[in-house]
Amino acid sequence: MKTVSFGTTTIYLPKTDSTNLEAWRNIKSRSIVEGTMIWTSDQTEGKGAGHNIWFSESEKNLTASFVIFPKFLEAEKQFFLNKVISLAVRESVYNLLKKKHEVFVKWPNDIIVNNSKVAGILIENTILGNNLNETVIGIGLNVNQDYFPSNLNSPTSLKNITNKTLEIYKCAEEICKQLTKWYNLLIKSDYQSIDNKYLSHLYRLNEYADYKADGKVIEGKIIGISEYGKLRLMLSTGETREYAFKEVELIY
Repeated sequence: MKTVSFGTTTIYLPKTDSTNLEAWRNIKSRSIVEGTMIWTSDQTEGKGAGHNIWFSESEKNLTASFVIFPKFLEAEKQFFLNKVISLAVRESVYNLLKKKHEVFVKWPNDIIVNNSKVAGILIENTILGNNLNETVIGIGLNVNQDYFPSNLNSPTSLKNITNKTLEIYKCAEEICKQLTKWYNLLIKSDYQSIDNKYLSHLYRLNEYADYKADGKVIEGKIIGISEYGKLRLMLSTGETREYAFKEVELIY
């Protein structure tokens, strides 16, 4: 099976509604090659998970989407795609910070430094038969933004962490490099290595914390991730439960 190189082809848009939407428009017109990066300096309708939006100040951050065709991957294993993309962005941030800060993945795929969110990921798939067919990977990395709206949940940026202004395209190059590395591990079906790395960088693993679930606050610790990507929590009562995305929320 051939490997995929990310960012060899790039599409830059000075302004667009959403790089993910632009990626899907290109897929539908059959005018895009695998690994293409679509990025912009000004995203007006950035998408987050569910109904969330991704707030990004114009010309301050990296907002990009990548197109892949992971037809080799069974739909029931699609959380492995989430894992490798999360690990790629995590390692990119770690390298951009000169390996001076711990960087974690907050389940399922937020990137955390100093207990604050520095990057978010939105993965959208189509399925054909039993396998994935087309995928758009949206990545928002806070690079040089200083101010964030007060309603956002603990955001930060690379500049806030380092007190230095970074070149946005250099950040994009690092992300392309790591996406290429980690996605090709998935192509090789190296599931055990991927699992081990994801768990080793998982935020709040084996640490008791407060979570909100079923309309109430519970205390528990993350003990793992299920085969299908659900968060496995051991409650302070000793009971173990599994939660899908949006069914449970960490309280900072």
